[in-house]
Amino acid sequence: MKIRAIELHNVRRFTDPVRIDNFGDGLNVLCEANEFGKSTIFDSLHAVFFTKSGSTAKDIKALRPHSGGAVSIGVEVETSGEVFTIRKRWFSKAETKVFQGATLIAQADAAEDWISRLLGQDGTGPAGLVWVRQGLTDLGTGAKDSLEARRDLMSSVSEEVELMTGGRRMDAALKRCEEDLAVLATAGGKARAGGPWKAAEDRVAELSERRNALQTSADQLAEALRDRTAARKRLASLNDPDEAEARKVKLAGAKTAFKAATEFAADLEGLQRKADLAKLTHQQAAEKCERVKAAVAEHEDAKRLVLDAVDKASSAEAKFEDALEADDAAKSAVDIAAAATTKAATDLRRAERAASAKESAARREEIEARIKAAEDARIKVETTAAAITGPDAKALQNVEDLARNVANTIAIRDASAPNIVAHYDGGTAFNIDGQDIENGKLIPISRNTRITVPGIGSLDIRPPESGNADQVAKAEAALRVALEALGAETIEETRARAALRQNAEVAHREAKASFNALAPSGIDAIRAQLAKLPEPEEADGAPDLEAATQALEAAQTTEKELRAKAETTRHQLGEATNERGVAQANLNNANDRLARALAALPEGGADQDALQAEAEKARRTWLTLDEECTAKAANAPDLEMAKASYTRLQSADEMIAKDIAALEGQILVLNERIKHASGDAVEEELAETAQELEVAETKLRHIVREVAVLQRLKAALTGARTEARDRYFTPVAKELRPLLNLLWPEAELEWSEDNLLPTSLKRETVAEDLSILSGGTQEQIALLVRLAFARMLSNAGRSAPVILDDALVFTDDDRIERMFDALHRQASDIQIIVLTCRQRAFRNLGGQMVTQSPAQFIA
Repeated sequence: MKIRAIELHNVRRFTDPVRIDNFGDGLNVLCEANEFGKSTIFDSLHAVFFTKSGSTAKDIKALRPHSGGAVSIGVEVETSGEVFTIRKRWFSKAETKVFQGATLIAQADAAEDWISRLLGQDGTGPAGLVWVRQGLTDLGTGAKDSLEARRDLMSSVSEEVELMTGGRRMDAALKRCEEDLAVLATAGGKARAGGPWKAAEDRVAELSERRNALQTSADQLAEALRDRTAARKRLASLNDPDEAEARKVKLAGAKTAFKAATEFAADLEGLQRKADLAKLTHQQAAEKCERVKAAVAEHEDAKRLVLDAVDKASSAEAKFEDALEADDAAKSAVDIAAAATTKAATDLRRAERAASAKESAARREEIEARIKAAEDARIKVETTAAAITGPDAKALQNVEDLARNVANTIAIRDASAPNIVAHYDGGTAFNIDGQDIENGKLIPISRNTRITVPGIGSLDIRPPESGNADQVAKAEAALRVALEALGAETIEETRARAALRQNAEVAHREAKASFNALAPSGIDAIRAQLAKLPEPEEADGAPDLEAATQALEAAQTTEKELRAKAETTRHQLGEATNERGVAQANLNNANDRLARALAALPEGGADQDALQAEAEKARRTWLTLDEECTAKAANAPDLEMAKASYTRLQSADEMIAKDIAALEGQILVLNERIKHASGDAVEEELAETAQELEVAETKLRHIVREVAVLQRLKAALTGARTEARDRYFTPVAKELRPLLNLLWPEAELEWSEDNLLPTSLKRETVAEDLSILSGGTQEQIALLVRLAFARMLSNAGRSAPVILDDALVFTDDDRIERMFDALHRQASDIQIIVLTCRQRAFRNLGGQMVTQSPAQFIA
């Protein structure tokens, strides 16, 4: 049998139908990264061949994806030159079908039987697939259920050897021997419960026990007489009146001492509680004194901050008023300059017409020159238009507004945030994130902050969360988005690019004004004027052309300068506005701090000297009580010793009372035992029991001899079958030898006679148990043994695909190359499917690459 393709639908990660095909006759490789689904493919193949569609076992449930649904798997196999398709579905509408082409040849139980025959599970041989799961190195079955047993190659191989070597007659004889032996003995050679051997042993044991009991009764009668005499003597000693009185006096004295020690300990504990309370009172008074001092100092600092903030706010307001006035004046000057430019342009046109009227010839020359100048001006207009890039005034204004919004939200956030002020008496300065805190500077804390005190440690400040922080984040995000839309990183860059655009626009307006001045109606209109130019006429009162031109240029220059000045005053106004907002926010913060400082002051004030005196008084009270406790504790009796003495004497008194009661009961029991034994005929019953025991022991000897004969017969039959197994096992050992020599020249495996599994590796005359070999060596031996059995099955006409799921996880680079050679050697007439995630390590394996593609799964 050979596998040709696999189709999966709704199997773990393969929720959509996929097809894995391109399986050839020899070595096939599916080399993909982790979580590709290789182990899923392995488990899916196993489910198709070994688990019925009606099963809801744990392994089948593990194939379902998280979304649930029916698990559907299809496998195309080739056997005897014909291709069949096996399709199974579990859970919803569970079914099993076998197709040959498009023809359904079996379904339900008939399909399951068809699969069993395909795998050789009908008694003709082992299962038709050789499995090596991920990380498997153990060659023993180690299986606790049928599923795990099938997953292990050796279990099926052992069944094949058992079937084909023993012979049916030998099996029958061995079975009869084992059955007869099982009636008498267990597998461990012990007497079986409920059997004749066990019954004979029990009879001998029962009679022996009865004989021993009767013998013991005779012996115990004499012993009871001796015990009663000893008990009476000891009881008389314990009941002596003088000793009893002495014990009573000692117990009373120990009880009195224990009570006195207990009362003293209680008094000392009460005094200690008073001392602890006095200590707590002293601590609370000292803390209150410190809080009042801190509140007074904070109030003074807050008053100074408010005065400073008022001065700065007044200065910022005055600066804002001056900037506003300067901005209005600049705007008015720009309007006047624009009007002057318009008038100068009008005068220029009048001068041009006057010059044309004076001299016709000169007019024509002038128009021709004007046409040329207009052409140059048009080119300059186009050039300056192309240079107009960057943010315009509206975009710049939007960014400026967003920047002001960021500054305002930060001011609002800082106004509601706690503040710190550092006051230094000399030494090293505090710092935040490596930056020193200025002496007396108000620092708002709007986020989690660590203040470092070099040489001492650090202080973490975690202010409460505030919605203002979110507003700042949103404002800053909006500013970043606006800057990114303009291709700038900072507002300064935006302003610089806007200024460049403004200059380009001025140049463009100038060029356009020049062009409009030269050709207000276009160059074609000038040419038309030239064609229609009338005879020259005299024109009086017109301004001088050169003077008009100079006047226009001067007016344009003035307008440009005033507009640049107006832009500067507008920026200054924005900066003054921001500065005023910051100063106002700082003033609000200072007023808030002053209000909090006033609220923290004690009502009606507080006399710090009185608080200090109260704390000192509490301290003296505490120290006095603590000294009393120390003095009293020095004279305290040993409570534990008094308790131990009292407990010991009390326990001894109780034990003596128990001994007296026990001795009295023992004497009563002995009296009854002596009376009863004297009336029974113990000697006659002892003689009869001894005769019955002799008969039972004779019967037991006959049964033991029969068990020995059956065990010897079983060993002989088993030895004969083992010899036959060895003859059958020779082809496997022969096939394995060259594979082993690829790794270890002249090495060989030693095998167990019980389960025909390798037990040790012999190299250079030294045999090493497989269990002590490295994980990589065990892994390599396990794979080579499986390859040898696969070749044996193939030579016997039962080709079995070898499926390896990451089977060489512990093999080093040198040996893995030789393992690849072993795989290629066996792949000459065996289909081998290798599933691995080790893309680099298996790069040199070769073989045919298996492919995956989407499929339309048809159940």
